[in-house]
Amino acid sequence: MNPAGLYIHIPFCRSKCAYCSFTSYPCAGHDLDGYLAALTQQATQMATHPCVRERTFASLFIGGGTPTVYDGNQLADLLKTCRSLFRFANVSEISIEANPNTLTFQKTSALRQPAPYYESGGI
Repeated sequence: MNPAGLYIHIPFCRSKCAYCSFTSYPCAGHDLDGYLAALTQQATQMATHPCVRERTFASLFIGGGTPTVYDGNQLADLLKTCRSLFRFANVSEISIEANPNTLTFQKTSALRQPAPYYESGGI
């Protein structure tokens, strides 16, 4: 079976740009923590599906919106959760869409923390 890619959508931005046609919303008035909790719950459920359990993922892309509206530890926890739930190839690509206005040294440092995600991983 060919490796698959995993995409996670974070639909929040600091503000909605006039040119943007993606499903995204300004952060104000939305429960960002609740959204992450729901994502984790859905990922946990999806990881047990037989079609997903037998897959090896070659990439993980977190896009949106602007995922970097979350702090670095929240994003690092999301990556850790994905690595623990899904099986990734030994050489895999992990990308997070970012806006320079929401990127900080703390966020990039948190995201660069090494974590194993080997072919034998996943539930």
